[in-house]
Amino acid sequence: MIMPFLFFQIAMGFGQVSNTSKKVENMDTLAKHGALFVMDGVVLQKPYYLNPDSIVDLTIITRNKANEIFHSSAQNDIVVMISSRRAIADYQKKFSAFSEDYRKYLQTHKNDDKNILYILNGVTLDSKNKIELTRELYKIPLKALKKVGYSNNFVEGMKYGATIFITTENQH
Repeated sequence: MIMPFLFFQIAMGFGQVSNTSKKVENMDTLAKHGALFVMDGVVLQKPYYLNPDSIVDLTIITRNKANEIFHSSAQNDIVVMISSRRAIADYQKKFSAFSEDYRKYLQTHKNDDKNILYILNGVTLDSKNKIELTRELYKIPLKALKKVGYSNNFVEGMKYGATIFITTENQH
């Protein structure tokens, strides 16, 4: 049973939530309806204590679709969530495969990218808050990546210590 208050868009049996923070408030209701909660590939026993701001992506897999995918008889819907920590690790790994300098920067800075300015297809992603930035970078498909460039532009007093130029096939 899919909860109508989630306001998700249905695409091939999956519900994709666009504004995650407002939707996570209803975890209690989903849990009461027996949904299975999975965060970063781990089944959660108590989804009640989640910080909505830490969830980058949330997908509802209906019971029927779950049966198709997993070839089982699922009892309830499945709520699949990706945390910001996981999303950051995923996009950093993806971009590091295209840029050795970016990988080295992350190693040197213990995977902290808060001083990196990301530019996607010529558009600066500077004005986005951290969760929006994380969501946008996470959602770039690996297949769409053409190039990831790195520029170390550290200047005393500047906000950013490096710039990452991301080019995608479809001008994401």
